[in-house]
Amino acid sequence: MKKLAYLLFILLIPALCLGDGITIQSRGAKKGVNDDIIEIIGLTNPLTVGQGGTGVSTSGTTGEIPVGGGTGSAIVWTAATGTGAPVRAISPILVTPALGTPASGVLTNATGLPTAGLASQVFAAGIGIGGKAAEAGGVSFPVTAVASADVNNLDDYQEGSFTATIVCSTSGTVTLNGSFDTLQYTKIGRVVTVTGILIVGSVSSPVGIANIGTLPFTSGGTTGYRTAVSLWVDNLETTGTTAMQARIGGASTVISLYHFTAGVAGGAAADLKAGSEIYINATYFTG
Repeated sequence: MKKLAYLLFILLIPALCLGDGITIQSRGAKKGVNDDIIEIIGLTNPLTVGQGGTGVSTSGTTGEIPVGGGTGSAIVWTAATGTGAPVRAISPILVTPALGTPASGVLTNATGLPTAGLASQVFAAGIGIGGKAAEAGGVSFPVTAVASADVNNLDDYQEGSFTATIVCSTSGTVTLNGSFDTLQYTKIGRVVTVTGILIVGSVSSPVGIANIGTLPFTSGGTTGYRTAVSLWVDNLETTGTTAMQARIGGASTVISLYHFTAGVAGGAAADLKAGSEIYINATYFTG
């Protein structure tokens, strides 16, 4: 009789009131089994994981997502932006994210930067090449060129000046005027251009080829790198040959000055004297 009464109680009274407004809706739950619990009504706070719940509150509004949580900490509802699943990793890897137009960002370690549209950009801070720090208003190349085998790649640029000297290949000396002994140069890729005026200050029995050096870069070593030099000279020795010419040989750091007489080139050192002027425009290739 008792068993029949209990069965009728379970079948006819599916809702159990526990007091304080808490009601358990059941389909005949047994002790230790909650598979048949349909709903718990009236809880102020969610059941924790230890109480058999999830610890998740459903108080978030439309447009919010729960973040945080885990052992010993409750979730926090926050306004969601964008679409897709939330990312909780400390260092997440985003696969093809659509980031839109960020207001700021540091790209020091970024790779695979797009090339489209860069041609129209203004780089106020300059551009550094080959590890050289950028300087405002230009493209900066390293002091020592980082050579490239690509024939379409500009890998070096440099401009400056150097103090020239004249050395006689045989004997004697030619000393330049200290106010007119500086030549200017510009190097673009492998092309070097040297320009300027030299004025002789004094001579002492000069004989042989007058070698003007030392060039800032060594010329290429093969025959294809040898080049003629453009000159304008004035105030030579009255007995000297007036036809002057110069060249840069292979693997050389000097401009060799010659005179030309009777169809033969010879050393021009003896044609120089105090006050001789030598205007130079030389363009050559490095190796």
